[in-house]
Amino acid sequence: MHFSDLPEDILLKIATCIDREWSNGNTWGSFAVLDSRCRAAALTARLAIAQRYFLIKDREDSTVQSLYPKELTAPLLTAIRKIHLHVGALGPMNVRSSNAVELQDAANATLTHLYIFLIFCQRSHTLKLTGESYSRPGPFPMQIVLWMLTYMHEFPKKAGIVSPPIRVLILDEVSWYTSFRYPKHDVISGLETLHIKWTSSSRKSPQSSPTACREMARFIKTSRHTLQSLKLDFSGNLAAKEGFDIRMLGDEGVGNEDSDEDEQVDGSEKKNGDGNEDENEDEGEGDGRDDNKVQSQDQVEDKGKDEQAWKKLRKLKLTIDVDKQSPMGNDIVGTLDAIATTFPNLERLNLILEPNRYYHDMVRYTPGILKPLSKLKNLRYLFLALDLECESNDELEEDHDHVWYNRCLHRRYAATQDIANVCLNLTHCYWKQHIIDSEGNNGWQFFRLENEDSTDANGQKIQKRVVKTKQRWWMAEEWVERVKSEQGVDLQFPGEVILGKVDQYGYLHEVYSCGEDDSDESS
Repeated sequence: MHFSDLPEDILLKIATCIDREWSNGNTWGSFAVLDSRCRAAALTARLAIAQRYFLIKDREDSTVQSLYPKELTAPLLTAIRKIHLHVGALGPMNVRSSNAVELQDAANATLTHLYIFLIFCQRSHTLKLTGESYSRPGPFPMQIVLWMLTYMHEFPKKAGIVSPPIRVLILDEVSWYTSFRYPKHDVISGLETLHIKWTSSSRKSPQSSPTACREMARFIKTSRHTLQSLKLDFSGNLAAKEGFDIRMLGDEGVGNEDSDEDEQVDGSEKKNGDGNEDENEDEGEGDGRDDNKVQSQDQVEDKGKDEQAWKKLRKLKLTIDVDKQSPMGNDIVGTLDAIATTFPNLERLNLILEPNRYYHDMVRYTPGILKPLSKLKNLRYLFLALDLECESNDELEEDHDHVWYNRCLHRRYAATQDIANVCLNLTHCYWKQHIIDSEGNNGWQFFRLENEDSTDANGQKIQKRVVKTKQRWWMAEEWVERVKSEQGVDLQFPGEVILGKVDQYGYLHEVYSCGEDDSDESS
């Protein structure tokens, strides 16, 4: 019996063994003891059954380097669901270059075989592209991302190949250093999940393109009719802080994606084939049409097409550095109103506005956010990072002040109760509190919202919104007793306290990743 004919459970055991060896750095040795057919069969099982990434990079843990070309069999290509392409696989090129022509010339030769490989993985639905911010070879250039997506979209049509669209696109540590001609609007129109981490600024990196935020917004909007989950991490990026606004993704944002398709990258006038300015461009091509009427008709058609924009989006996570001058930092009410208007069916909203440098750069809570939040009728999970201490004149004075922690908790509990009264389907509310000690650390407060039966003044049964507090480490009994004995303060916590998880040693379990311990969904 050939290895490829073994039952899937046996192949999975083989694949698991190989995977264990890979983790120990023995990639080549573990594969060397297996024959070609076994390698392909075991990897097929590993990819198809365990749903692992097919890794393409320039190091020994690269999956593609562990195989010979003849081992890329049809069953193996069919088994590939997730592909992870590292920027190192692009070869020796200057990915930090600000010259679009240089980038394209350097990338064409190294990407050709990757294009073909990606296209022939006929069941792949997830593509992850990863760069590196502060080390070689650097971030993944968005220019190459778009060239790759365009080629993957257009080549199968020309070759007569049935290639399913990518449903999940993850861009980790990408850059946008240059302006360039934007590809056709339908390149990623079928996406369901889009995650983008825009690389942090560094001294070695060139400045981002002046139009980078606008172009990034246009890129995101191309999947507005199908996208269900959108996660954007623009923290640490100066260009995003100064220019990105969530309104860019709405109708009042960058507008029709095709309107600038023929616009020159450097902003110069469009010219005809003779190098002269096209005189017919503003004359309706001499067909006697009224340009104003034509433009109005086009706007009506575009508006009609956008009636379904963002209707499928259920999850939105945006992390971005702000200050008092940032578009999203000086108008939290307008920002939330734009979110509620643009993404009306959100079930999960994670809006983390990070202070750029100073404590007073933090965005402050205001009761004005209740009105836009009330428009999100389906909202179940809410994550906010708003300050409530500045207005209360109760800022941090000393480290590890549990009494101050408790006052901060009470303020967020009261704000959560107000939110619960207008967001009737909300079940979880998380608050990120910036700078809780002199070292600049952050903390989280978790609340669970429930409906309880009650009666009004007339004796009628009603549903009452109740907020319950999730226990934090400093709320444990031993710390409460310690504060009482040392400071003479009896800590009283707001509402009913839900006990946290305790590990085998009796310590309260803390999860620092945005409440993932309390949610059945990943953020």
